[in-house]
Amino acid sequence: MPPLNDKMKFVQLMVRMSSRPIAVIDESATDSAVRRLVHDAGDYIEDLMILCEADITTKNPYRFKKYHNNFKKVRDKIVEVEERDHVRNFQPPVSGEEIMKAFNLQPCREIGMIKSAIKNSILDGDIPNEHDAAYAFMIEKGIKLGLTQVEEL
Repeated sequence: MPPLNDKMKFVQLMVRMSSRPIAVIDESATDSAVRRLVHDAGDYIEDLMILCEADITTKNPYRFKKYHNNFKKVRDKIVEVEERDHVRNFQPPVSGEEIMKAFNLQPCREIGMIKSAIKNSILDGDIPNEHDAAYAFMIEKGIKLGLTQVEEL
């Protein structure tokens, strides 16, 4: 496969994610689904929404209006969740350095596992996107992984 430049990576992302906004149209769609959509699309969420709206090809005026209204609902959900949770391009509020310090570790796979667990817990809405909640979750996850917390000074 030829190397991908940034334009091709963008096209891949748009194609890969083009059906995702449709999934959050439904009223029963969770905030978690919206958080994941925003996080995964990152800075390209607006481009993704434009692509989805441009992909409406019906000639039926009723359906055209209905589909555009549905995407308006998705945009409203995105704004609501983003304002509340700040997930676009977020980094977990606990750094790898903090994890290493808390458990007296050198770089290792457990750090990535903990960071990933924190990110997923925030995106799933299990913990808020705040340092103290993420730190407490980090300690809990580290202990479950068999790590020993260094006593705080």
